[in-house]
Amino acid sequence: MMRSGVYVKDYSADRKPKVLPEELKKDAELIRGYSEFMRVLPQKVSAKKKARYEQLLDQCDRLAANEGGKIRAMADEEQAEAWIEVTLPFLECTCATELQLLIDISKAAEYIKIDATEDREICLMIRFPYFDTYISEKNLDRIFSRSEDKN
Repeated sequence: MMRSGVYVKDYSADRKPKVLPEELKKDAELIRGYSEFMRVLPQKVSAKKKARYEQLLDQCDRLAANEGGKIRAMADEEQAEAWIEVTLPFLECTCATELQLLIDISKAAEYIKIDATEDREICLMIRFPYFDTYISEKNLDRIFSRSEDKN
C-alpha cells in the first residue's frame, strides 16, 4: 500500500485490439435490431426531455465558447435521435458550475463518449433521450407474436 509519493504505471504497451467474442457479437446484433425496431415505432417529442436537451445544449454552447471549442448538435425526429458533440482544446473542470455540467450530462444522457481527435483535442459526444415512443398494446402483441412465429 502506497502512503505518499508518485504512482505511475503504463498499460499502453499491453493494449490489444478489441475482438468481440461470439456472445458479444450476438448481443451487438440484438442491440442493433432493437435500435432499428425502435426507429420504426411512432415517436413524439417529449416536452420535458426537449427542455432538458435545450438547457444542456445552452450550457455546452457556453462551455465551447468559453474554451475556444466547437459545438454541433442535432435533434432529428425522422431518425429519432438527439445528440450534442463538443470539441475542446482540453477538458478541465475548475469550478462548481463546470463540475455540475458534467453531473447534469451524466444524469440526462443515454450515452457519453469522451475521445481524442486527430487534432489532439477532446471530443465529448452525448446522446440524449428526446422522444417518447408510442405503440398500442394490440400492435405490440402483433409485433411480438410475429417474432415468436419465426422461432
